[in-house]
Amino acid sequence: MSEARKVGLQWRLTVIIMAAGAAASLVAVIAYLLLREYGFEQVVSAGLGITAGFTVGMIGAVSGSLLSRSFKLRLWEAGRMAGRIADGNYLARLEVGQDDEVGWLEEQLNRMAEQLEIAISALRDMAEKNRSLAEEAGRGAALEERMRLARDLHDTVNQHLFVIAMRIAAVKHKLAA
Repeated sequence: MSEARKVGLQWRLTVIIMAAGAAASLVAVIAYLLLREYGFEQVVSAGLGITAGFTVGMIGAVSGSLLSRSFKLRLWEAGRMAGRIADGNYLARLEVGQDDEVGWLEEQLNRMAEQLEIAISALRDMAEKNRSLAEEAGRGAALEERMRLARDLHDTVNQHLFVIAMRIAAVKHKLAA
């Protein structure tokens, strides 16, 4: 991730908050005008107005920066979790933060990891069953081959006994004649 991308979201939100601070400065100018209307000296009114505007602007900027940083950190953690899942760690889970868009993303990533964990477990079970069935099939094939050999031997022995019996009958017939 480039440096510009690392700070992009945070700084965009900070600029928005600074704009809100500028609006607060506008309110401070209006306060200056009101102070002048109530008879305060120009220097005092200007000083108080500028100070109030600057203070409100800085409070807004700092608040916005802290807020945007918390979003950025949560998004980085979601990205790291996606990386862990991509690396095969399907047990990884995120702590779901606030109920907002990032929280929704965290929930979805947790759901995805859970579904992947279930699917991987099912695939492992199927692989084990397939291995077991392959072993069974191998044993069945060996048993079938043994039975075929036994039949062949049995048929061969029967054929030889029949030939011997026929020859004995032929010899008896010749001896009797």
